Amino acid sequence: MKLKIIKSLKTKFNLIFFCMAIVPMILIGFLILLQSFNLQLKQVKIYQQEVNQKVTNSINSFFTLAKEHLHILIDTNDLMTMSRPEIDETISHIVFHKKEWHGHLFKEIAVITKNGEVKGCASLNSDCHQIFLYNELKMKISLSEIFSKKEYFSSVSFDVETGEPFIILGISIFDLYENRLSGGMIAIMSFKEVWNIISNIQVGNNGIAYIVNQENRIIAHADPSLILKGTKFKVPDKNGIQDGLSGSKVILMTNKITIGEQNYYLITEIPLFESLFFTLKLILELVSIFIIFLISIFFMGFLILRNFIKPIETLAEKAIQIGKGDLSQKVDFERDDEIGMLANAFNYMIIHLKQNIISLESEIEKRKHNEEKLELSNKVIEQFTFLTSHDLQEPLRKVQAFGDILKRKYFNVLDEKGIDYIEKMQNATNRMQTMLDDLLIISRIKSENMSLSQIDLYNLVLKVIADFKDDIDKKKAHIVITKLPIITGDVTQMFQLFKCLIDNAFKFCKKITNPVLRIDYKIIDHNSNENSSIDSNKINKNSRFQILIQDNGIGFNEKYLDKIFQPFKRLHSWDKYKGNGIGLFICNQIVQCHNGNITAKSELNKGSTFIISLPANILSNQSSAL
Repeated sequence: MKLKIIKSLKTKFNLIFFCMAIVPMILIGFLILLQSFNLQLKQVKIYQQEVNQKVTNSINSFFTLAKEHLHILIDTNDLMTMSRPEIDETISHIVFHKKEWHGHLFKEIAVITKNGEVKGCASLNSDCHQIFLYNELKMKISLSEIFSKKEYFSSVSFDVETGEPFIILGISIFDLYENRLSGGMIAIMSFKEVWNIISNIQVGNNGIAYIVNQENRIIAHADPSLILKGTKFKVPDKNGIQDGLSGSKVILMTNKITIGEQNYYLITEIPLFESLFFTLKLILELVSIFIIFLISIFFMGFLILRNFIKPIETLAEKAIQIGKGDLSQKVDFERDDEIGMLANAFNYMIIHLKQNIISLESEIEKRKHNEEKLELSNKVIEQFTFLTSHDLQEPLRKVQAFGDILKRKYFNVLDEKGIDYIEKMQNATNRMQTMLDDLLIISRIKSENMSLSQIDLYNLVLKVIADFKDDIDKKKAHIVITKLPIITGDVTQMFQLFKCLIDNAFKFCKKITNPVLRIDYKIIDHNSNENSSIDSNKINKNSRFQILIQDNGIGFNEKYLDKIFQPFKRLHSWDKYKGNGIGLFICNQIVQCHNGNITAKSELNKGSTFIISLPANILSNQSSAL
């Protein structure tokens, strides 16, 4: 018991302390970290969207500039009517043209007829005729596509020898006078300028940007070796925290770039550690604060344990020893606070407890002596009652016998008044005989004299009713027994109990109404405030059988409820209702001997219900109606 008390007290204290101090700290820290994580992640995404948009604008500007250069060349020169040397010289200016903020826009440019005949060309590398002828087959495949629209961008292709990516830009040339297709200009653009745009973009401190085509191959990156090796990267379905190009976790953002009718994906990555740097820093700060807070909590807990829990444990140990009978215990706390007051009160309680025990032992001794005297007195009274009632039987029978002789032999001698005196004498002796019989019954009702056995109340009540057969037939009574249990008790006393109650029902019935008697029972929980019935399968040590005997007789005023169970107490005169006023007293004595109680509910002219409560033992579900 000692260990349970101490453990329970400590456990409750630790649990309350944990819930009130540590749990809120953890929850607050978690919410702060979650808010910081979401906010920083959102900021990184916004930043990457801005970077992606900037790169997209730069790439679109690059290709728009390239188209403008070719359109200006076509609009300012009638290329289809110029000679080959003139065309070569004119387009070579654009091929070799570059500025500080961008390099060469074109690698090769050629002017062809709508039939695919080369009218002129220029190249950065060598003789454009040889290079262009090298790509002639590819050009012819694209001619139908190129001449089907004013502007045409091919998908990114890779040089067979170098592995470098390039894109073909085609622009249709129309006759200025007849407005019909006369040829076109085809330009091969290297993707190196796009590489330079990607390389010049700052994505955080350690982030990268690159472009992937629809075949998931990287076509632009700050590291050319990844492009030349044909590195591939599958574009994720959604942005956010993903596995990056290197396989590590990154914050990844994609933007679609459209060049002509071709779609590409611009991807920017920022390492997760860099993205969540401030959140990680906040975690370290919160951990430091939590450790300091935890040390403070443990220090406070130690002080509380030492100053409060330990003294209470000591008091509990002393109380356990006192409970075992050791009244020599004493608590020594030299403190001026409430704990000290509690210790002094504890010691004061022990002193008074010793005094009370001594006084109680003396009182018990006195009561024990008085009980012995009372028990001896009760035995004397019982013997006197038995002997008195028994010894009075003989003279009473003689009085009755002589009365009968006088009435029989001297009937003609006695006048009417004398005969009336003899009848009154006989009535008095009959009443006296009944009272003596009842006194004998009362003297025999003792719990120590009972012969206990299992009693089927249903069968017992049937036997009692059989004794009243004449009354039942005469008064045309109706008796209903719906259900009665099996109990443990004295058969003779139980027989007497139901005989008295059924006799009362017939005795106090209405003159103009046939008696109706209903006997039923239910199972109740003795400890429950409500008297509602419970199931038979829920019977326990607190369960009781409540037996109900209900009649439709004259009833009584319930203010006399206590009086009816007292000996020789009558609510009606003997002339009107015969009896000695001792029957219900006998019922009460029998029920008390069986550890039960009896009471009644009644209303004048509306019948009575006598309620017997007995300990529940074995249940029997028998029922019948008579």
